[in-house]
Amino acid sequence: MICLIITTLCVISILTGIIIYIYNPIAGFYFIVGARIAAEYTTTTNCNQTIILGSYAIVIIIITIFSILHNKNFQLNIAPINTYYLFIFISLLSSALTDDLFSSLSMLLKITCLLAFFLMSYNLIDSKEKITESLKYFTYSSIIPIIYGIYQLYSGTGLHVSSFWGYSGTHILSFFSHPNQFAFYLAINVFALIILIQNTTKNKLKLYLHLGIILVLIVFTFSRSVWVLLLACIIISSFFYKKLRFPVIIASILFTLFLSSAIVGGLTEFIYKEKEQVTSVDFRLDMATQLLNNAFPERPILGFGPGTSLSVVNKYTSFSYLPPHNDYIRILIETGSLGLISFLLFLIVNFSLIIINIRQFRNNNYIAIILILMFFLTTIMISTNHIGFISTSGMWFLLFGIAHKGYKLYKQT
Repeated sequence: MICLIITTLCVISILTGIIIYIYNPIAGFYFIVGARIAAEYTTTTNCNQTIILGSYAIVIIIITIFSILHNKNFQLNIAPINTYYLFIFISLLSSALTDDLFSSLSMLLKITCLLAFFLMSYNLIDSKEKITESLKYFTYSSIIPIIYGIYQLYSGTGLHVSSFWGYSGTHILSFFSHPNQFAFYLAINVFALIILIQNTTKNKLKLYLHLGIILVLIVFTFSRSVWVLLLACIIISSFFYKKLRFPVIIASILFTLFLSSAIVGGLTEFIYKEKEQVTSVDFRLDMATQLLNNAFPERPILGFGPGTSLSVVNKYTSFSYLPPHNDYIRILIETGSLGLISFLLFLIVNFSLIIINIRQFRNNNYIAIILILMFFLTTIMISTNHIGFISTSGMWFLLFGIAHKGYKLYKQT
């Protein structure tokens, strides 16, 4: 009965989003995005998860194709994303040689959907006013996951965890399958709000309230990697956004003090490590070493196929059906050397574009947010798996598209 209700709600949300899109493309597209994020709830209920989440991805790709065919001004040749086409092509070649075609096609659908996110968010904007409108709908799409996160914080539900040293607590994760994913999602919304606050001249109080709620929720995800990276990114942003400098200084001090016990606890794991204790770093290094020694030599060029890393980990390491916890290793194992090179090329080209336009920092804040987004993604990929997951990296690609279109429009004027 519950599965029937969830499936019906998802179908209704897709149809509603399509209808809204006909009359207001920006509102309709971000309505579907918000519904897709809320559909992450199916990952915790095992209720038609593959069908429901796949349906959203297919709908988004179809809308993108429709826009390409019916909008003569729709751009596909966009410098920041051109090398990502190569990554998709290499992934397609890898899929042709895989032993697990279903997993590879599923991942191909996801990484193609990420491209659709960028193309749509970029092409839906044709004026400065549309930038602000897109950012508003972007942040509106986070309201339902945030409300559910607040409920988990209030009710004490979520993911219950315990550590070697006796720590026991609940980490909020909203609709997501893991607190780290929810933290990543919230961090991207922080970056969107930073731009929106800069673009808004009136009624900023509700934006600051929204931002404050998100920061509190990030704290209670207990995702240390996101804590550190988000703090670093906000500090970086304060160099370019003058209005944020004083709030950032105060927030950084309070944030450090508030999390002092967690920071000390994290350091304790390494300083006073017991023989039988395995830290998160040990776990990641051990898995990466086994994959590089055992799995990579088997298929070094095109890998085992997109989306196959869980089965590869199970077969070639001492771990059972776990992700590699490092996106660079995962891309290498799944799509081989060619896949990793193509993705690194995507990162290198984008950092190069930032360096080429470094003089624009003073009068174009969008290049600053692009730098922050690139720094956040390339760093967090070292310890987690997000590339290919629509609920996390999808939001990154959405904001990446908005930021690049904003940069282009402001550069022209």
